[in-house]
Amino acid sequence: MLIRSDNAAVVAAKILGIDFAPALVGFEFHGRHGTAVLKGVVVAAEFRPAIEATIANLHDEQAREAEQAKAERVLKMWKHFMVSLRIKKRVDGYGVEGEEARNGGAASDAAEDSEYEPRTHQAEDSEVESDYGGGGFLPE
Repeated sequence: MLIRSDNAAVVAAKILGIDFAPALVGFEFHGRHGTAVLKGVVVAAEFRPAIEATIANLHDEQAREAEQAKAERVLKMWKHFMVSLRIKKRVDGYGVEGEEARNGGAASDAAEDSEYEPRTHQAEDSEVESDYGGGGFLPE
């Protein structure tokens, strides 16, 4: 009895331990070369129901594995999405210097104005030399 299937019939026959022969169902020609097309198996008629049931179970198992792989990919994508949202939330929580002034906060403008005190050039020169050491250059 001929059972046509891509590779599942061969696998099913091997799983069940049934003697089989690969079924030659045609030829494919590419240019001048002909290639035999082996799809399915030839088995005794009494084993046909067992082979077909095994093939159905193999297809169900493949579908289940594909669904599980898809679910894993979806979970990884959701995890990536959630981690990205957490990072964005953390980055948005960082305070940027001068950000309140851009947003129109009057209290922050007053605080910034009170912190800034202009210095005279004489006092600044002596402090710069002692604090920074000339910045890597020789002070004049």
